[in-house]
Amino acid sequence: MAQNSYLGHIQITALSFAPSAIAVGESTQMTITLKNTSGRALSGLSATLNAFYRTAAVDALGRNYGAFFRSEALNIDPRYGGFGGVSWANNATMTITQTLTFVPDDGTYGAIDDSERLVLTAESDGRTVGYLVNASTGQYNDALIGSAVGLNIQWHSSYGNDVFLDISGGYGGDLVLLSHRWSPTASLSIQRGLADGTASDEGERLLLTAQLGKTSYADVSGMACRLYYASGVAPTTASSYVDLTSSITALLAGVTDDVSLVTQTFSNGNDWYFLLWFGDAYESASASASVSRAFANLHLSGASTGGAAFGRFSSSTEGNPRLESEYPFFAYGGIEGVTNYSADEVDTGGTWIDGKKIYRRVVSVGTIAAGGNQGYSLGLALSDISSIIRIIGGCKRSNGTFAPLPNPTVSSTSVISVYVAGATASGTTGTAHVYVGPGSASGIAGGAVAVEYTKV
Repeated sequence: MAQNSYLGHIQITALSFAPSAIAVGESTQMTITLKNTSGRALSGLSATLNAFYRTAAVDALGRNYGAFFRSEALNIDPRYGGFGGVSWANNATMTITQTLTFVPDDGTYGAIDDSERLVLTAESDGRTVGYLVNASTGQYNDALIGSAVGLNIQWHSSYGNDVFLDISGGYGGDLVLLSHRWSPTASLSIQRGLADGTASDEGERLLLTAQLGKTSYADVSGMACRLYYASGVAPTTASSYVDLTSSITALLAGVTDDVSLVTQTFSNGNDWYFLLWFGDAYESASASASVSRAFANLHLSGASTGGAAFGRFSSSTEGNPRLESEYPFFAYGGIEGVTNYSADEVDTGGTWIDGKKIYRRVVSVGTIAAGGNQGYSLGLALSDISSIIRIIGGCKRSNGTFAPLPNPTVSSTSVISVYVAGATASGTTGTAHVYVGPGSASGIAGGAVAVEYTKV
């Protein structure tokens, strides 16, 4: 671009549109930040904005040039308007906002053809190129190939009509023009069924009733349709999905209790939730549905799996058998079982409220003098213990009586304290020990204590 001492520069440093995609009749707010790089202060500024789309030549759809925004005054900061205003300092920036509306073609140029989805962007994607043109001449750049979206700003200042837009470098701020809206819609209901299409509460196939909708434009290229799913929770567009894009035509016509579109199975031992999504990068619609787990008085999941369930279908899988009940369990006669106590660490089979396994270890308690305190190793580092769940045990006292461990009696001299610490009675590091301390009334002749704990 030719320059001389009488020409200045105004450079774009940021450009954005909100929303960044609009169709005919819709508006966007343009925010543009400009920098005075002319080498001098400027005043008395005014500007006219022209915005347009263009195509390099008339194509098979009759597309060529077309105005999408009318010429209008650009709202320059009023401080810089008029020859007596405050000047715009060299290297200073100015941010301007302008609301622009995508208007239908007025017949001056070839219209956008609506028979297919036409997307004009600022990306160099083979169909479109950048959208800024030489504003010093107001001419389109004939070197552009494909479609383009353009902004033409003609500047005036107290120095005369001698300021042009510097278009070197990138600015971001893509604006997408849509030839039309699809205005997609979606509805969905699902029930369990069998592979032959028969409805069944115990079925693991889906009978799909769905209807997609959009405006009358025949073209659906660029649109997608997916059925997202999740067990026990509502799915999102990041969940697993079945791709139904190839079935859009059928879904636009509508399907009822269709078993052919989704061929995978969904366990009848779980609740499943679904999200039908239909659209493209610019607009979409969605609908939700769910199927409940199957009901059964008693269900055996099979010899290879080994699970059983009351009031529902078993969710057991091979290698992970479960005994499940959909209802509260009442054991009026009690529950008979075996609790294993061992000097070795034992996995109790239980879990604590944080989901961690509960382990148990029993240690023998030797002779302890009245008023003494003796520790016994638990065989693991104190730092490996997450929680102490409970401490139980018993002992024979030196006076011949028996007492539980710990023994929280009302007599301070008869108390027997039991607690877990580190390598010393008050230590917080090293090997974990259980410490037993009888009061001054009587010592301990012997006993045992079991400690239940979870691990880090």
